[in-house]
Amino acid sequence: MLRVIQALMVFAVGLVVSCWSVSIEARDLTVTLSDEQTRQLASHREWQLLIHEWQGKPQLTDPAFLLSRDDYSAERELKATLNLYRLSPQAAWCRFPARIAWLAAQQGIALTELPEPSCDKLAQYQADVPFEHLELVFATEVLSSSTSMMGHVFLKASGANDDGLSQAHTFAYFTKIETLNPLVLLYDNTIGGMQGYMVVRPFHVDLAFYRDKEQRTVWQFGLLATPQQLQLLQLHLYEIKDTKIDYYFQAYNCATLTLELLALLNPDVLQQRDWIVTPADVVKAAKHYQLVQDTDVVVAKPQQYRQLQRHLTTQQRQQLAELSQEPLADTTLYQNAAAEQYARLLTNAQVEQSTLSRQAQMALLQPWSADPSTAPDYTQQPHPAKTLGDSVLSMQAMRQGEAQGAQFRWLANGHLLQTNNQHYQAESELMMGNIVAQYQQQQWRLSEFTLYSVTNLQTTSDLFPRWAGRFYVGYHPVWTNDGWDSRTELSAGGGKSFALTPDLTWYWLADVGATTDFSEHRLFAGASTGMLWQLTETQKWSAAIERNSGKAAQPSDYLQARLGWHWQWFDDMLLSIEVSRLKHKEIDEQQASLQWAYFY
Repeated sequence: MLRVIQALMVFAVGLVVSCWSVSIEARDLTVTLSDEQTRQLASHREWQLLIHEWQGKPQLTDPAFLLSRDDYSAERELKATLNLYRLSPQAAWCRFPARIAWLAAQQGIALTELPEPSCDKLAQYQADVPFEHLELVFATEVLSSSTSMMGHVFLKASGANDDGLSQAHTFAYFTKIETLNPLVLLYDNTIGGMQGYMVVRPFHVDLAFYRDKEQRTVWQFGLLATPQQLQLLQLHLYEIKDTKIDYYFQAYNCATLTLELLALLNPDVLQQRDWIVTPADVVKAAKHYQLVQDTDVVVAKPQQYRQLQRHLTTQQRQQLAELSQEPLADTTLYQNAAAEQYARLLTNAQVEQSTLSRQAQMALLQPWSADPSTAPDYTQQPHPAKTLGDSVLSMQAMRQGEAQGAQFRWLANGHLLQTNNQHYQAESELMMGNIVAQYQQQQWRLSEFTLYSVTNLQTTSDLFPRWAGRFYVGYHPVWTNDGWDSRTELSAGGGKSFALTPDLTWYWLADVGATTDFSEHRLFAGASTGMLWQLTETQKWSAAIERNSGKAAQPSDYLQARLGWHWQWFDDMLLSIEVSRLKHKEIDEQQASLQWAYFY
């Protein structure tokens, strides 16, 4: 009798297990999908985001990521993912957890209802990289780098790990420069492609690198996201972190990939995607589509020093500069947070130069009891979302001597020195793909084709000594004995720039270079000095004097003076009036121009 009861119990348990297995199998991802349902899922915007499809083409073509690479379509990729799941749910989950989670959610299946495959690597990643909060991080531009000349943008995830410790991690896509040849670099960046790297590492490593080593301001924008969105993004970043992704400056860069990742929070951000996406474009898209819920900024010391000068009078700054020699005459400064930050910067520099001990510094700063309300709000200016568009269309009416004409410009990417540059790290100009067509004397001609040009007028000071510089490679007008004619030029120079006031910059630069028209060649040297005065938020004056040994093969040395007034008309337009005077031997030529520019 006991054996009969035992047999019945074994039968009952087996029946229950059998029923449970059928239940699990009924919730399988692959058994309930019809061909029509598969097509509908493949056309879903989120699915196309998970496989990084853009305009019907895959952006990530690593065969380890793109299963249907040889015959790609969004539907074939979905079927290939389902086939992988049929063959091995564990392999599918370990390689594509975001795809599996999304497919389950679309069918109303909870992940707990699926067979639970083991994946130690994924489990370790989820334990070590918490995803409770998500931020968009923007590191300001560094013009000496061809890949960060417009800034860098990436994601930051933070939260408590399994041990309850607070952790923050960077998810960044970038490339490495392996050549100093500008032509090779230009080809690799735009046509050939460069090796891209998707890294996951502790955020403090990147923060120290950008803030301390490269002296770049780091913006952190807290993003709105549901728990489900955070989980999907966490799993998707796991999918692509080891994927081979080719880097192209204009077609697929850090900003392009980050914008696609943000689209998992709100697909509308992709409406901001153009043929070139810049890091500032990603910030603007996040703010425009109301993904940003809070903002924090870590200001690099040179930029903090420059901004603090705006909050303090000349007399106050002078008193603080002499703090280590004599007490403050104006004791109200001890309640001023800007004064405290300024004093801390000054005394930190003295400590680093070993002219002041750390103990003496602490004694000097001890009397401060600053009112927090007097602290500068670094989140207001400069701000990456307040920069103008990175492409320019312009029309210019001009008079050179007795000749009249017109010029039409298209700048593919960059910004101009004539605009309000207070939302950049420094007064600067960047031009990549600058094309100018000129109409004069009833003839059209290509006047300029600039491949790459940068002018960086970052200001120097005793506290933060820095160099200004300029680099040019392209084809543009130079002075010859027969007037202005275009030549191919490669030149570079350096100098110093000084902030006479927070809004007035004076600079000097010395240049050397070579020009050619492919029949004659010329080495040259030049020197220039100038001033930039930001009168108001929308108005700017510029003045410059240049002396050059001559850029044409025949004697063509000249002295030229230029003066300009620039008015930022609306948020995306600029009106400029410029006059200049050039002297070469007996020649004394005057020029004038009126330019209208549209930024987009």
